[in-house]
Amino acid sequence: MKTNLLYDIDIRKTLCEELYKQLPTKFKSMIINELIVGKSIADVSVITEKNVSLFEIKSDMDSLVRLSKQVKDYDSVGDYCSLVTTDTFLQKIQDRSLVPDHWGILKASIIDGKVILESIRQPVYSPEVNPGYLAQSLWSDELIEHLEDINNLYGVKSKNNWHKRQRLIENTTINELKRMYRNSHLKRGNWRDNDTIIIGELKNECERL
Repeated sequence: MKTNLLYDIDIRKTLCEELYKQLPTKFKSMIINELIVGKSIADVSVITEKNVSLFEIKSDMDSLVRLSKQVKDYDSVGDYCSLVTTDTFLQKIQDRSLVPDHWGILKASIIDGKVILESIRQPVYSPEVNPGYLAQSLWSDELIEHLEDINNLYGVKSKNNWHKRQRLIENTTINELKRMYRNSHLKRGNWRDNDTIIIGELKNECERL
């Protein structure tokens, strides 16, 4: 029986601290706890001006029941996706290929009383980002702003967001839509209060976890 059980909060705190150390300081970046991605919630997300990285945590107290659905939702938004888990699930995940080959895998363990993260596999660029999921994440004023930028707001300004999203999807490339998604989230600033860390503007709030 495993005695040193790792809980979500233990892993999350260490993960946030490690990600904070790695973030570039030359341009705006943010770490967000509990970001909605499709119909799932990404445990930890990192958004920079260049890409979006998503991390799913499976602690010793979790299960793998929802993992396949989470993988699909994460891939629909994230440029890079990773699973952070423990020895409890690691072998099963690898043996059954429960996450795609382009996902990264980190193993969390306790060494000398401290949570340590070990890279098992590095993530590679996700081939499955979904324009509909990206557009769905944009607020109404953001949709209007982006449509104005591409001179395509005419006829949908007074309509509901579904029409605005469809217009945006039909008139942008996937890379343009990814850029809009990143820039919109970065411009929102600390809209989630304690759940958001903005590099260069706020103190490292991982300590609050």
